[in-house]
Amino acid sequence: MKKQKRILFIIDPEDPILSFEHQLFIINRHMSKDAKIDVKLMENNTTFTTLLPETTRVLPAVTTRVTKVIKDIYQKQNWFFKVENPPIPAHIRKAYYTYPSIVELYWKKIKPDLFHPDTYYDSAISFSSGLTSHYLRDKINATQKIYYFPTRLFSKSYQSILKTLQKNDLIYISSQSMYNEMLTNKLFNVKYYADPFYKESLTKISKHNDDKLSRDQQLRILSMHGPTSQRHIEAFIHLCKRLKQKDTNFIWYFYGDLKGEQIVRLYMKKLNIERNIQFIREEMNILLYLAEMDIYVEWDQQSSIYFEAYLLNKPIINLKQVINHKEQTFMAELYSILKIADKLHFVNEFNFNTLKRKYLE
Repeated sequence: MKKQKRILFIIDPEDPILSFEHQLFIINRHMSKDAKIDVKLMENNTTFTTLLPETTRVLPAVTTRVTKVIKDIYQKQNWFFKVENPPIPAHIRKAYYTYPSIVELYWKKIKPDLFHPDTYYDSAISFSSGLTSHYLRDKINATQKIYYFPTRLFSKSYQSILKTLQKNDLIYISSQSMYNEMLTNKLFNVKYYADPFYKESLTKISKHNDDKLSRDQQLRILSMHGPTSQRHIEAFIHLCKRLKQKDTNFIWYFYGDLKGEQIVRLYMKKLNIERNIQFIREEMNILLYLAEMDIYVEWDQQSSIYFEAYLLNKPIINLKQVINHKEQTFMAELYSILKIADKLHFVNEFNFNTLKRKYLE
């Protein structure tokens, strides 16, 4: 008789971004008649437990702690255990997608008190980022560990996971852009899966942003990285200058490393547009900014958050498509940039849906 596989599911039903339906969708991807499946919830949740397939076995929650052991003096084989289930603070769960360093600190605090299962599993699967992935990484023994990242994460959210991956381990990613980025690293196995709930998750992330951007600026623009060559920097400055000439109230955010940052800052000071340009480091979750942007402007085709910008229905302007090095002179390139400035100003005066129909569709 063929030996049944032992599989462990690690789930946080209270994840602020993943709905019950979303998590059940991922669970059903790994259901098997030929496997014995255990389920470990981060916290007890009777509503979610009733939705699980009947063939699964629900183990005590991750946060369950034995606080007292009492022996029955009359029956030596009887022991009584007093347990507690301290709740995970809501701000820790929210930090899965905003400030992962806080989650790491919280995990180090609670890890020593958590139960360490003796069972060795053939496969163990974490269905979200944050504490479930930390629990899988540090507390579970398995031939293969599988990590799900159902939403796009910024690199600091998962670096600690990547450092512990073994040869058989696997990462599933629902973001096409994040998948393309991680494919460049040949040291670990990564697979893309089509997730029908991905757009829903992106929308939820924006609602969990406590640091709302100022609404004083009428036009908000976001770019990954930015112009790298000298003439593209000059073209960018001309674009900003044109916006100022038209009295367009705007702010342009650059996310990540910008090679020409010092040159850009110098021009910003000369043109008195320092308040109109902001540089965002990769410690912040790019999705929190993207959700509040009016326009996404990219310098390279299919940049690292193109997929998310598209799903969130953000108007996308690709400067590299407009600037053709081989066919256009530098002055013609600058003229193309000025035409883009007109498009941005148009958005400032009319509605974004009109812009999308007229220029982008």
